[in-house]
Amino acid sequence: MANRVGALVSSVVPLAMSYGGRSEAVQKTMRDSRKTVLYELKKEAYEVGANAVVGVDLDYVKLSDAGSMVMLVASGTAVVIEE
Repeated sequence: MANRVGALVSSVVPLAMSYGGRSEAVQKTMRDSRKTVLYELKKEAYEVGANAVVGVDLDYVKLSDAGSMVMLVASGTAVVIEE
């Protein structure tokens, strides 16, 4: 059994923090978004009867020209791994 599964999370990144290097606030927002989208991916896999997700891909998509909103999309293949 193998099913494609996916999840997405959109995050608002404050414009003033998105310029001039690494911002701790932006990094925290992105870390939290990544944790959330991977949790959603795992939950969706479980709902289709899988116990693992392989080939996970994370894509960050800028939603506004100002760069103040970013969408994180996670996809992968839900599988059953036998013990």
